Amino acid sequence: MALRRRVDPTSASALADFWLPALAAAPSVPVADLDDARPPVGAVGAYLWQRRNSAGLVKQLLYAGSGRVRDRLTRERKKILDASNLNREGIEVAYLITDGPAIAAMVEQFAIEMLNPEWQGTGFGSNHPGPTRAGQRRAKWDTDHNRKP
Repeated sequence: MALRRRVDPTSASALADFWLPALAAAPSVPVADLDDARPPVGAVGAYLWQRRNSAGLVKQLLYAGSGRVRDRLTRERKKILDASNLNREGIEVAYLITDGPAIAAMVEQFAIEMLNPEWQGTGFGSNHPGPTRAGQRRAKWDTDHNRKP
């Protein structure tokens, strides 16, 4: 009789083994079509911006995020469309709705740590500077892509 290895469903690796493939398998929406395929108002989840090549395969992982998905994707889509020197070809987003912000944040963290998306840490997903952030240095993503404040 072969011994079966016990899997702890609360371990980070077991959770990542479940959630990352679920995120990768979520239907993706091209940046240009996002208005027609927006998540429900108030829905919380995790998402992954990516670029596909002409064969439809994921070529680059760009950014992982979580939160109120509709709001975040609307704001980030605008940043992509406002960038003056960014090739938008093949950029799309896959998202999944979770039962709450804790799961969404966990999925985001797994994606960041294990997939190392290219735009992570560049300021792409950050909120625009408001009145309490006057004088703040512009994000690397905004300066790299000639995006106006």
